[in-house]
Amino acid sequence: MLQSGRGDFATGFGVLAVVTPLGFVQKAGVQAGVVPPAVSAAVIRHLLDVNFGRFLPGMPDRPLIFEFPVQPPGAGAAAAGGVRDGSVFRQQEIVLYQPNAVLVARVDSAVPLGAYIKQLDASLAASFDAMPPEAGVTAALVMGVKPGMKSRAWVVTGRNHMSAALIEKIETVAEAVPAVPVQGGPIAFAIIFNVWGGGVPVTDAKHPVPMPRQWFQGAAGNFEVPDGVFARIWK
Repeated sequence: MLQSGRGDFATGFGVLAVVTPLGFVQKAGVQAGVVPPAVSAAVIRHLLDVNFGRFLPGMPDRPLIFEFPVQPPGAGAAAAGGVRDGSVFRQQEIVLYQPNAVLVARVDSAVPLGAYIKQLDASLAASFDAMPPEAGVTAALVMGVKPGMKSRAWVVTGRNHMSAALIEKIETVAEAVPAVPVQGGPIAFAIIFNVWGGGVPVTDAKHPVPMPRQWFQGAAGNFEVPDGVFARIWK
């Protein structure tokens, strides 16, 4: 959810972006007449920079259309169930671990998944905002969800320092959020976030996606994410 700091519009609207299977933005636009063209271009650039997540190789298997809701000035993120203005928590991107066709089949619609991610963001933000400030950290909250609304959380910190107690607290907070319903098998995604200004990136060319170390326990042969991994470590 983007909230403009300018008074250029009074009602919410959506921005659409068409993304190719290789991850290139084919086109993007705002509904005609909603905001001035100059503001429209800035809004689109901001949304693509902040909200567009990274895809694993080979996914999605077809062009996708993303719709980003834009919130008018003064509406406040809390009113929409999101992260409040001024929070020390900042979501950086969403990482998906499955082909789009599989993910869509298991969640039915992007709407409940988006609402679930927003609730996770809000819960983490409230938890971090209640803590004394610490050194900046970048981390990934990796979520797994199985049929029956069962969820499990893992935290990947990379080269950032985060105490075992804080990692456990983040996982507990995330697992307390009611899971999105899924069918036909599990789903997995990661929320990469900065807190207290952020730290060292948790992904790079060698590690393009965050992978919890627990996922490798007892691994042998085919390392299928998430179905094979969850069948092995999550009974």
